[in-house]
Amino acid sequence: MIQRRGDGSDDPRWNILKQPNATCTCCGDPMSALLSFAYSGPDVFPDHALQQENWVLLQEDGDILTEDFCRLDKYRFVRCILELPLLCLDDMLTIGVWGTLSIENFDRYVESFDDGQQEDLGEMFSWLSNPVPPDMPPPIAMSLRPQNDRQRPKLMFSDKDHPLYRPQRDGLSFDQLAELLNSYGHDIMKPSAHH
Repeated sequence: MIQRRGDGSDDPRWNILKQPNATCTCCGDPMSALLSFAYSGPDVFPDHALQQENWVLLQEDGDILTEDFCRLDKYRFVRCILELPLLCLDDMLTIGVWGTLSIENFDRYVESFDDGQQEDLGEMFSWLSNPVPPDMPPPIAMSLRPQNDRQRPKLMFSDKDHPLYRPQRDGLSFDQLAELLNSYGHDIMKPSAHH
């Protein structure tokens, strides 16, 4: 991929993420592991809830959190991914998040889940149900794009004023990535080969 001059892709600090033994100074995790993390459920779902198998959703009533779905009162959620490309690396920051769906769209999504052909459902309106970044409380208006082959649907920012709208489209600069990871408690500015 050809990058324009001055877009941040030539920032030498990207090399921090390319070092195979580099670890986060705060937790000791490999730098590469910081590029993928997930929320266990929607922020409104009780933290102490146990995640159940997907089939429980169809067999039981009430509030349920499974590996892919969540039902809480009149609200419906699906597990999604939020991808933010990196300017210099052929990689993404991938955050596992939860998005809402209307009951009608949720039912359509669940019914088509096992056949793996969900792109035909088309884009759907969704509210991001986890704080990304952490100081930006949900809900945030999103576009949910179902994927085929039982891949998690992708969430795309709809609000052009959201601070991650342009980075999702154009790529995160090193400073934007560092600031975002720092908001989750990771410091990539001071790499350490050993923790």
